[in-house]
Amino acid sequence: MRTSAASEHRLDRLVGRQRWIKQTTFYEPDDAENPNKGNCTEAAVASLLGIPLPPKFGPSGDVYDFWTDMDACFATHGFWAMRKDGDYQPDGLYLASGPSARGCKHMVVMRAGKLVHDPHPSGAGLLRVEHVWLAVPVDPAMAPNARANRREPA
Repeated sequence: MRTSAASEHRLDRLVGRQRWIKQTTFYEPDDAENPNKGNCTEAAVASLLGIPLPPKFGPSGDVYDFWTDMDACFATHGFWAMRKDGDYQPDGLYLASGPSARGCKHMVVMRAGKLVHDPHPSGAGLLRVEHVWLAVPVDPAMAPNARANRREPA
């Protein structure tokens, strides 16, 4: 699930290389009980939203806290993270998760079924997509382009 060099170049030109955040902590198979596995999700969310790397989601290891923290990060930036199960492939940037070749769950940024950014240094992507998350604006009228193009009432 790799993107073509031409496609990757266009995206870099549009959003700048600094947008693509790499993860800073990693899953260790020998420490499978450690709740603080990698931070690929945080790096993928930061890359998708064009923000700095957020603090670790659910640092306690509680899965409910993890997803609550991810939802809160999206909300802080005016979005709702809408999850769809399966290999949904919209023609826009989205998060995708599934198993990695390293034997753990992983999160990447995709577009139309093609890998755009893998926060792991290997760049290997996913073995298969199990879930996707779309960044849905909480209020589309508040999006920067909507505000800039808004017409004043006559």
